[in-house]
Amino acid sequence: MKRIVMLSTLAAAMAVMLALAGSASAYPPTTETLDPVADDVVLVENCVVEGETFDIRDDFVQEGTVTTFYDRNGEPVRQRFHFTYVDRFYNSETGKEYTATTANTIDVEDLQSGQLDAMGLEYHLTVPGVGVVILDAGKLIYNADGELVFESGKHQILGSETDTDKFCEALA
Repeated sequence: MKRIVMLSTLAAAMAVMLALAGSASAYPPTTETLDPVADDVVLVENCVVEGETFDIRDDFVQEGTVTTFYDRNGEPVRQRFHFTYVDRFYNSETGKEYTATTANTIDVEDLQSGQLDAMGLEYHLTVPGVGVVILDAGKLIYNADGELVFESGKHQILGSETDTDKFCEALA
């Protein structure tokens, strides 16, 4: 019995030493703060509510960081982005608006294959007295050509089947 305990202790100690030796030779990740981005874009085109047609625009400010991960040779292999947004969604005709803040959006780009995994919360807006009028959250995977190849969650803006009726009604 003592021999089994001793051998398993020795095996565990060797595994820890090998793990530490492997990680010591790898290049540590680097993190950079990205320059803030501000823009005003059309988010939803041609909302039609009670005969009135308008676009929903998104006047936003984006801040974020990027962490780059390296292989044993010091070559970058993937990047992880973390963003926070302040969105001002507004009716292009009347100016009616609502503001929302989004955080914890994680995008991972495989620098070798070009695949981009977007995970987390992309868009959301809760209107007092109405509730959630837009939600885009979950996981989206794009191939190197920018084509959507996988989606899970609820994606009313970025998914393959958009659903913006309630969003349009809230901004009418």
